[in-house]
Amino acid sequence: MSFSRFIRSCTVTLCTATLTLACSGPDATDSPVLMPPVETNPATLAKQVVADFLSIPVTDVTVVSTQQKEFSDSSLDCPQPGMSYLQALTSGHQVIVEADGRRFDIRVSGGHGKICHRQKSGKNSRQPPASTPASALIDLARHDLAEFLQTEVEQITVLQVRPFNAGTPIKGCAPDCRDSKDQCGYMIGLFHDGRRYEYHANQSNVEPCPPILTM
Repeated sequence: MSFSRFIRSCTVTLCTATLTLACSGPDATDSPVLMPPVETNPATLAKQVVADFLSIPVTDVTVVSTQQKEFSDSSLDCPQPGMSYLQALTSGHQVIVEADGRRFDIRVSGGHGKICHRQKSGKNSRQPPASTPASALIDLARHDLAEFLQTEVEQITVLQVRPFNAGTPIKGCAPDCRDSKDQCGYMIGLFHDGRRYEYHANQSNVEPCPPILTM
């Protein structure tokens, strides 16, 4: 074999070896694509839901409590009128958060969260029967709030009615109790669309107490 043919043979061998190493090296192996993790922390999801709803920074939302739940259906135990839901146990969380002076009940499941607008009256709530004078004051307060919010009276829920003591201070509100030494009308707690409103009612007069702040 001539020297020139020997050189060409070595060159071909080296090129073949180089190609073999390049094809079998670690850079040619298909590496799995790492996707960013989906946020599944129920507290973080709940804060984001409320932040989006109020158009505020998520840092302005505070988590009050987080509780793991087994909901009875896909509505997360918060059905809406006219909607149908899958009747199956659904694992999730109930997260209570506060923002903008409001308290929100957030239901979280499967990486999604929603505001639950349904509100149950507490065991300690005391609503006078329809035959008492307070009934008329409750109706006045509901109508006043419905007119302010431009909604139907039926959408205003009564949470609590309690006698108001003239000596009890209320932040941002000073009811006129000059003619009362003890009981001075009623404090009426109302609820609409995730927010609680307080009204002071005395005789035939009702007023938000404290005043309602517009968004």
